Amino acid sequence: MEEVVHVVPLGWEYDRAVLPLGRFHAHRVYLLCDPAGHPKRRFYLEKVKAKLEKAGSKVTEVHVDTFMDLPGTMREVSRIVQSELNRGSRVHVNISAAGRLASIGAALAAMAHLKPDRGSIYYVPAVDYPTSEKEQLRYGMSRGMKGDPIDLPLFELSLPNLPSRLVLSQLLISGSKRLKYSEARRSLSQHGFAGFENGDRGSANRRQRTLWNVNLNRKVVQNLVRLKLVEVESSGRDKALKLTRAGEYMACLSLLSPDSFALRGL
Repeated sequence: MEEVVHVVPLGWEYDRAVLPLGRFHAHRVYLLCDPAGHPKRRFYLEKVKAKLEKAGSKVTEVHVDTFMDLPGTMREVSRIVQSELNRGSRVHVNISAAGRLASIGAALAAMAHLKPDRGSIYYVPAVDYPTSEKEQLRYGMSRGMKGDPIDLPLFELSLPNLPSRLVLSQLLISGSKRLKYSEARRSLSQHGFAGFENGDRGSANRRQRTLWNVNLNRKVVQNLVRLKLVEVESSGRDKALKLTRAGEYMACLSLLSPDSFALRGL
């Protein structure tokens, strides 16, 4: 049976998080929030969680600062959407229950991974905006839901090919945001991509290493450089890739789920 999942970056909101789910059952709901950032974040997180669990949804807290951490929000939404799609779920992403930064990050991540027949991105229009603290604590910063949630068009956001995504992911998790060609080849080879075999200097002759670098350059590096996602630097007798700022954001969208490696291809 297909399960319904909602992903909700959460700020100081209540109605916008729970009212859409009152119209249809959600098997699972992911609430993205950093409760340590402000006491009111914890308040709204617990209030929303209690309501959804009472309605029968399984709720998972994902601790990320949706107010300030755009890359983190993109990364977590991408991870959740991929994981749930691989389970065969239908995934809906709420972009109205947190701030503008969270809305941008969640929308980009959804567009990178969702297909129109597998879920949606939706925005909840409010009836009005309470001004008293008492009302805000009851409803959130927005009150009610005016009509139905508005579905946003799912414009396809193209991602690099799988080997390039793996390299971007490795760059993202490296402390220096740099990766030698030899390290990139080793990672690709370890994940089963052919043509990037990586022996050490003693076990591979110069011709073999040149061929591996040619494959890396042709199948990964050229496209990432063209898109300004990486820069190429010299690193002694080796070359290295350095992640650009744009590359960091793309890497957050491009993180691969474990099931992705069953789809190896160039």
